[in-house]
Amino acid sequence: MIPHSKFLLFRFVFMAVGLSTFAVMPVRSAEFLLQNTSFAGYSTGQLTTDGTGTNSGKGGWLTFTDSITGAADFNVVANPDSGATHGNVLAIAAPNVATGTYSAAWNPEVSTNMASNPSGNDYFVTTYDFYMGGASSTSTNLYGVAMYDSTYNILASAYVQNDTGQLYIGGYSLSNGVNDNWLYNTTDIVQRNSWNSIRIAFNKLTGRFEAGIIGSQDNWSVVGAATGSELFEVDLEALAWGGTAAQGATTGYFDNVRIVSQTVPVPEPSTYAMCIIGAMVLGGLARRKNAA
Repeated sequence: MIPHSKFLLFRFVFMAVGLSTFAVMPVRSAEFLLQNTSFAGYSTGQLTTDGTGTNSGKGGWLTFTDSITGAADFNVVANPDSGATHGNVLAIAAPNVATGTYSAAWNPEVSTNMASNPSGNDYFVTTYDFYMGGASSTSTNLYGVAMYDSTYNILASAYVQNDTGQLYIGGYSLSNGVNDNWLYNTTDIVQRNSWNSIRIAFNKLTGRFEAGIIGSQDNWSVVGAATGSELFEVDLEALAWGGTAAQGATTGYFDNVRIVSQTVPVPEPSTYAMCIIGAMVLGGLARRKNAA
């Protein structure tokens, strides 16, 4: 097992970037299940007791955080919405600190199951439910899910900003002449005090990555630079970013994480609208890997 350690340096870069909304033609292809987790069957309490990514906890999950509260940032809790459609869910706290603190939870069964991924299943899809309660605050903490390759380039991701509810799409792509893990604005807003279903996807053959709120009229797409990369890991994340200390500790809730591979949709998603947006880069994202 390779323990996780990540250093995040966030910087703002505003430029003209093409972002597409698109429709995918209905396609029937055999899905290969890589992970399917509902936290309803998990007992309440800490997900793990180790926040260094070394020792697994409930259901085989691992966690990493560089916050001072460690593994206590990850807890299985009762559904904050008190609805019948969710039992217990996973709560991840983003700390009240300056930009750069990072917390992630992941299950290594994704990389294990990828060893049996059928030939030709080059389209990877993650769906999950996300809940963000409470009134809007000044905290710019981000919550998201990211699909990584083995070098920890982001293949596809979606992040929600706490104070605005804005949805961002992220992935390894070329912008301003640099290949990096870039985060792009969308016009979608995640609803507070309600569960939102979100979908992200990566096309290994073209490098295209996608994200959107399921049921929204928009699904966002960027042509990425990770063509040929294989899925290695999917992280549930909380990030302190975009401001100074004392932003306010906040909590995001996750459930029903489902990850599959399938054949690439044919035809490719067709672009029917283009817009020019600002971009923000997750610059200098790296993991310092040390053998266990």
